Amino acid sequence: MMRNHAQAVRALSAALAWAVLLLWSLGALAQPRVEVRLEGIEGELADNVRAYLSLIQSPPDSEAHLRRLYRQAPAEIEQALAALGHYRPRIEPALNPDGEAWVAEFRIDPGPPVRVTRFALTLSGAGAEDRAFRELRGRLPVKEGDVLHHGRYAEAKRSLQNLALARGYFDARFTRSEVRVERGADSAEVILDYDTGPRYRFGAVRFGDSALEESFLRRFVTIEPGDPYLVDRITALQTALVNSDYFAEVNISAPPEEAEGLEVPVRVELVDRRRHKYSFGLGYGTDTGPRASAGWESRRIRRNGERANAQLELSAIRYALTAGYEIPLAKPMSDRLLFQASLRDESTDTAESTSLLLSARRVESLESGWLRDLSLNFLEEYSTVAGEEVDARLLYPAVGWTRVDADDRMRPRRGRRLGLEVKGSDPALGSDARFLQGRVDAKFIEPLGAGGRVLARGNLGATLVEDVESLPASLRFFAGGDQSVRGYGYNELGPENSAGDVIGGRFLLVGSVEYEHRITGNWSAAAFYDVGNALDDWDGELKQGVGAGLRWQSPVGPIRVDLAVAVSEPGTPLRLHFNMGPDL
Repeated sequence: MMRNHAQAVRALSAALAWAVLLLWSLGALAQPRVEVRLEGIEGELADNVRAYLSLIQSPPDSEAHLRRLYRQAPAEIEQALAALGHYRPRIEPALNPDGEAWVAEFRIDPGPPVRVTRFALTLSGAGAEDRAFRELRGRLPVKEGDVLHHGRYAEAKRSLQNLALARGYFDARFTRSEVRVERGADSAEVILDYDTGPRYRFGAVRFGDSALEESFLRRFVTIEPGDPYLVDRITALQTALVNSDYFAEVNISAPPEEAEGLEVPVRVELVDRRRHKYSFGLGYGTDTGPRASAGWESRRIRRNGERANAQLELSAIRYALTAGYEIPLAKPMSDRLLFQASLRDESTDTAESTSLLLSARRVESLESGWLRDLSLNFLEEYSTVAGEEVDARLLYPAVGWTRVDADDRMRPRRGRRLGLEVKGSDPALGSDARFLQGRVDAKFIEPLGAGGRVLARGNLGATLVEDVESLPASLRFFAGGDQSVRGYGYNELGPENSAGDVIGGRFLLVGSVEYEHRITGNWSAAAFYDVGNALDDWDGELKQGVGAGLRWQSPVGPIRVDLAVAVSEPGTPLRLHFNMGPDL
């Protein structure tokens, strides 16, 4: 008996399911298909009408529904056209069957546009004297003589409200906002009365818990209690704290509802990053061969923001071990002291060297956008160039300036990198040689067409020294390689001795121009021309190289593969160049 009852329930459930499916199928078959045709309008007018039409936005599910939407369509078209300034349209609708579908056709004459004959904006409150509001007035999208556009009218109102919020006018409101349309005259008056109310000010800045001491955190703060409220000041503080690399999370709030009078308190909540950071890397370059690196950094040696780091680099031609200690100064994001020690060993076809470099540096970001690097360096280097040994000890000051501007640092369409360095020494400082050296490096990227870029770079260097062979290898100029004149080996270009061995030069002159064009996705093709050399005088021969290559914008940065020919050395085989790293 129980079995028969269960079988009956299952049978009834199946029958109901089939019935629902049948009704749904019949409904789907009965759902009318409709095509909407608009004649007489195009562009923005047609797009807006389609956005308003329920026939398009809510397709009918029956013929009765279709006819109801068709009847309300003329009113919807009028609303759509009025929103764009056309208040006297003529609409001829028609609905006809077309086989198994329907065609809803609307012949539309939008009529003459309504133009703004008067735009009156009246500001009251503290914002009436604020220069930002006066400048915004001229940028509002509503102008006398323009066709009335309700979207631009709404945008003008939003612009005023957004500026008020950004500048601390939290009580701002429209006391009057009207659009008066004279249909017969095809004219309109736009009237906005905006009362900004008082301007709020910043209150105290309070920090949450952090492993760093508050006196150090306050070095990032440029906000003083009583300063006029400006959201850009909060954004700048957030950016500075995030970019400092001390914190995993930075949350800043300044809620107007917590204002004490007109002063808004600022709360900064921080989540510290892990104290220690480790990094590892693998790579390959034609100049260096396979390479690997490992790094360590302590973000908090002390609670005052001092930190330390160490880096080991290994490749087929060199190894380098560098250790550093950083002391943030009064402005931690733009001014710091660095103490560094670097042990380096390099062996190339041109020279062999082992060096120890000790540096004390002050690195400062200037308001002009340049990064200035002042340093005092002690270099002890033993090198062998063309069989000649040089054992040098040099104490020399140096100053450098660099600047990078780009629309996108990962893949710039337009950008530039400029660098200038001057350094020198004298036996009066306890050095083994007297020299003065300057170097300028520049790279520019400009778009060309929809998918192309032109990349140009130049390197210019000069050394004043009595005998260039008294300088260690690291202070002589060489040319050739992936980042110099392609088609030639790494550092294989320069003045030669009587045996034909390259010994390095007093001067450096290198230029390059490259055109790169995107093929598909992250792949690009490139063609280039390089010219240059290291010289003992400016009349020396400049070597030329030309070639082509592929570029892949990988997740870790650009990877470049080039085939180049040494034009100045006929019969030289093609040389493969492979390197990776940012364009600027």
